Amino acid sequence: SKAKLYLVNEVAEMKNCNNCIFFEARKGKDLYMWMSRIPSGPSVKFLVENLHTMSELKLTGNCLKGSRPLLLFDKNFDESPAFRLLKEMLTQVL
Repeated sequence: SKAKLYLVNEVAEMKNCNNCIFFEARKGKDLYMWMSRIPSGPSVKFLVENLHTMSELKLTGNCLKGSRPLLLFDKNFDESPAFRLLKEMLTQVL
């Protein structure tokens, strides 16, 4: 429940985490992804519109073994302070 979201911070602090990704399901329909810096923020909330399983991706072999995620940002992410903050959070969490 919303009243117990503080527990996410407590668990992350116990595990010595600086960043946290938390998935929140509401009414069995909507899925939200929260990203936050522990312990005092900032945080951002996304609406998840689609999910894919690994079997749907039909990857062959160990093509992802030892690889790193690739994340590219549009130049607009450098123009707005809010987008710069979002870019920095995504870069640190991923």
